[in-house]
Amino acid sequence: MKSYEEIENTLKEIQDTILKEFNQDTDESFIEELYEKHSADNSFKYDLSDIKRIVKNFKADITFDIKEMFYLTKQALKARAEHRYNDCVELLEMVIERFPGIPEIKVHLAQAYEDADNFGKAIKIWEELYKSDKRNCSYSYELAEAYRVRGWYRKAIRQYELTLALNPHIISAWEGIVECHRDADEEHEALRYCIEAISFLKNNNMESPRLYTNAFDMWLRHKNKTAAIENIAALVEYIEKNNTFYDYFNDLFIDIIDAISEIGAYEFLVYARTIINLLPDIDNNLIQELKELEFIRDMEGLIDDYPTLFGSLLFNLANEHNSEDQKLDIVAMECSILADIEGYLPFITRLAKEYPNLYSIHSEFFNLISLQVGCDKMLSDRFDYLFNNDMEPILRRADGTEIKSYSNNISYKREGRKIGRNEPCPCASGKKYKKCCGI
Repeated sequence: MKSYEEIENTLKEIQDTILKEFNQDTDESFIEELYEKHSADNSFKYDLSDIKRIVKNFKADITFDIKEMFYLTKQALKARAEHRYNDCVELLEMVIERFPGIPEIKVHLAQAYEDADNFGKAIKIWEELYKSDKRNCSYSYELAEAYRVRGWYRKAIRQYELTLALNPHIISAWEGIVECHRDADEEHEALRYCIEAISFLKNNNMESPRLYTNAFDMWLRHKNKTAAIENIAALVEYIEKNNTFYDYFNDLFIDIIDAISEIGAYEFLVYARTIINLLPDIDNNLIQELKELEFIRDMEGLIDDYPTLFGSLLFNLANEHNSEDQKLDIVAMECSILADIEGYLPFITRLAKEYPNLYSIHSEFFNLISLQVGCDKMLSDRFDYLFNNDMEPILRRADGTEIKSYSNNISYKREGRKIGRNEPCPCASGKKYKKCCGI
């Protein structure tokens, strides 16, 4: 690393070279090339203070020209790209001081002020620019945005209206005016503008996912499920066409989940599932909540059309923290199904078609039942497991009636001594009984 004196000498050398060559015919990259030459060995890097010191010396000796303006502006934009917003502001202020009449530089400075959360100064510049050219849609829109962020909703709404009067095709202006009304707790006006905006944009082959999301949320608040579904369906269609993800879709999922909890709007779940399949970046916690809601919806569908045992079995299986007694209950319910395959099989077939998510919870068992592969052995093994745990199950047919005995009136009873769960399995597999035939 070079010493302070060496750095100062290098800066002096650069300054002298520029002063010497300044009035000669050089291209715009002259200063940058000179800097690169002196830092090629990576032992000396120029930071903002170096640049400012050189510029200060320039101001004392010569008059700025276009080369310096381009160079400093480029450095400012580089600082902004690197999120060094205060550095960006300082550099642009230096340029504005020497070239106060260039609108493009003022635009960059206003944006830099916004990045640095200084909306007071940003608004002052946008107002000055808009006053100088009231037909400029960009100045009008940026001023409205600055008002909105500052919380001056009435001013923002008026400025958005002026922007739309200049150009009604600016989608973000429609979005801004809707969100201003919502932030100002003017829900009726927000919904009116939202409907008008969606209609206008649709007639001009344009769309806004944010407007669809806002409309969906507001229609939910008005308990209008039909209108809410219309907007979420349009949003899903938009996502399918554009395959685009926005952060506010997570808020949309929260709205869907709240709607299901508050008004039982399970019909929204199909749209939420479609969005998840299209956009894998949805928050994982929301995905898990969606799965739980789908499970609740499907379980409610089982109540009237399926044997009670199905609901109890699947509910216990879905619980990842079952107690030992619950595990025994699961095995006992499996025994009932195995003892009345003819009665339960039609329901298992229906379950696979009507509620595939529920079927997948115990698909391996249901598949074996459907194929009727090894069912007698499965029943025998489960009886042994239950008897070895001092439980004699009560079997029930699909119609709910109790099965007194099974297979030619021969009830399953344990023969010989009880096999310990940690003892070697009698099938000679080498595993413990609880890990093998003891399930």
